[in-house]
Amino acid sequence: MRLVQQRVAQERVEQVIFLLKQDLAEPPSLEELGRKIGCSHFYLSRIFSAETGQTITQYLRRLRMEKAAQLLRSGEYNVTEAALEVGYASPSHFSQAFPEA
Repeated sequence: MRLVQQRVAQERVEQVIFLLKQDLAEPPSLEELGRKIGCSHFYLSRIFSAETGQTITQYLRRLRMEKAAQLLRSGEYNVTEAALEVGYASPSHFSQAFPEA
């Protein structure tokens, strides 16, 4: 029984990651994620942290920074464009978040 619960938790975490990657600029809220996945957002937060070692917000920040770094390396985006592409409204907010990732 425990293995089934672990597998369900892993699948839910994988679904969260998939949904976050779909739209880094405007990701679903925690409540929306819970609705889409079919569990409470409190439970979802708990299993996500247990599975990944990060909160959903921390994981989203990391995904955004990885994508922004990729965009900047491509040479097709400047810092402002990369920031907007991954959901930061201002370059200064992006610059503050970048070193934390």
